[in-house]
Amino acid sequence: MSIFLIINTWGGRRQPPEHLLRDLRDLLSQSGIRHEIALSDTIGHSAALVDRAAREHFDTLWIGGGDGTIHVVLNQSVGRGFTYGILPMG
Repeated sequence: MSIFLIINTWGGRRQPPEHLLRDLRDLLSQSGIRHEIALSDTIGHSAALVDRAAREHFDTLWIGGGDGTIHVVLNQSVGRGFTYGILPMG
């Protein structure tokens, strides 16, 4: 398993507190799961991150945001073989 997490910070959304990101990174590292957490600041950046996740052979895409973010990222990633996880933040 390998997880690529995209967190929406566009549209006026604030970045998650650094201690929460650090705790999540630590938890994933301790589990031995290959992972990356990326903050997206625009819709276009989200598309580039989805492309990168596919290019770097991540098999699981986690989406952090509200319904708009989920809609956008799912549409950018459909058909690429990802398993999905949703982190509701909206």
